Amino acid sequence: MNIAFKRLNHIQICIPIGKENEARDFYCDILGLEEIKKPEFLKKNGGFWLRISDIELHIGAEPQIHPSKRHPAFEVEHLSKIKQYLTTSGIKIKEDKSLPLYRRFSLYDPFGNRIEFLEEKSSEEMNYLGKEVKIIIDRPLESQHPTYHFEYPINYGYVPHSLGGDSHPIDAYILGISKPLEKFRGIVKAIVLRHDDAENKLIVCPDEYHPNKKEIENAIHFQEQYFDSEIILIEDI
Repeated sequence: MNIAFKRLNHIQICIPIGKENEARDFYCDILGLEEIKKPEFLKKNGGFWLRISDIELHIGAEPQIHPSKRHPAFEVEHLSKIKQYLTTSGIKIKEDKSLPLYRRFSLYDPFGNRIEFLEEKSSEEMNYLGKEVKIIIDRPLESQHPTYHFEYPINYGYVPHSLGGDSHPIDAYILGISKPLEKFRGIVKAIVLRHDDAENKLIVCPDEYHPNKKEIENAIHFQEQYFDSEIILIEDI
């Protein structure tokens, strides 16, 4: 028989008996989940139910909670902002190594239950593709990297007031300019999607300059040679 799976209906995690109010503080007040009605005949077992996106998260109660690798993982938007919010709220965070197409981290509820949050790596940076951005140049052409001491053959900087996958402003390579800069305003012509790192990069150019993938690859090879990355142009999407 071929089982016709439709969707995931619910996930259950457990808390110690009698800790429902503490769990509500975390899941409802901090994570902002909506509590939903639990069937009357199950209420005697303790715990409560929540709605999370299009599934349910069931909080069960049992006498003993044992640490485990078991965990649910939820895909979210604006992962870096969520991490920043949770950290300032005093929530314990575990930094997880990025997956090929996702960046991620885990958090822990007050009882040690692990919950993983993921976001597609390209989603935050893709919002900039084709748009004009202001770049602050913190590593101008011919400057030295502060740690690895290689020379920058192009200008390199960041988008102020942005937030990338590493919880720092989104970085950008500046192409089409042959002199050191302090700041620059240009068009995001491409995204450098890193498959083995938490952050991606922008390719920012003067409006009249339209580099192809090979030209971009050559220009950023000095740094991207150490990463598994691909270039996404405006015409690719």
